[in-house]
Amino acid sequence: MTITFGHFWPLLILLVIPLFWGMLRHTTIGLSHRHLRATVIVRTTVLVLLTLGLMQPVWHRVGKWISVVYALDVSSSIDPGFLDTAIGWIASSSSSGEPAHTGFIAFGGTAQNVGSVEGIRGVGVSADGANGSINQSTTDLETAVARALRSFDPRYLKRLVLITDGNENSGEVNRIVGRAQESGVRIFTMPANVRGEGDSFIEAIELPQDMRQQEPVATTIQVFSRVATAAVVEVLGNGIMLDSRQVDLEPGL
Repeated sequence: MTITFGHFWPLLILLVIPLFWGMLRHTTIGLSHRHLRATVIVRTTVLVLLTLGLMQPVWHRVGKWISVVYALDVSSSIDPGFLDTAIGWIASSSSSGEPAHTGFIAFGGTAQNVGSVEGIRGVGVSADGANGSINQSTTDLETAVARALRSFDPRYLKRLVLITDGNENSGEVNRIVGRAQESGVRIFTMPANVRGEGDSFIEAIELPQDMRQQEPVATTIQVFSRVATAAVVEVLGNGIMLDSRQVDLEPGL
């Protein structure tokens, strides 16, 4: 525990205190010595308190009374390699900081609370947010911050770490920032790496729910491309090439 002061000039006011005590010997007021002594003590106390107030003291206590919520953007515009880096950074930061409470949110067009930072890897994602999955086709920062406001522990100082590329194409985060400030939430941002301009990636792989050994199955592979390009789609099973096909990709899904 430490105490710091904003100003030290008010200490000059304390030079008046000896004058108060000199009154006990030189005053002509018709009061008893006991009464005069009590008056001087009260005046001295008031003057000391006034001086302390003018010095603007700040009491620093060592503690970890902080509730931290990490919100990680997992939309399709984020580089997959960056997600691994971000998850590792969150785990390291949370471990070293040891806040009193920690929350984790994965978001895109929708947002979900996740029980642990490693749980972000297994969160359900899709291109349309079906079946409660996170909609990767859009980025809604307003929804992410609103979810975070409901995730803090109200007993502690609130800190939100927002990891995103900032490419908001749904919602309006400015509508929620004022509410966050009113709730005493400090928001820290960390820029996320985006996918390359000519990047293409596997959006989803659909397989039948019921499959039997040695029976052929139909597989639907959804590929998203930012540009028109040619690509080779390979399907592997247990490290064995099952099928390979050359395709012409158009921008989009």
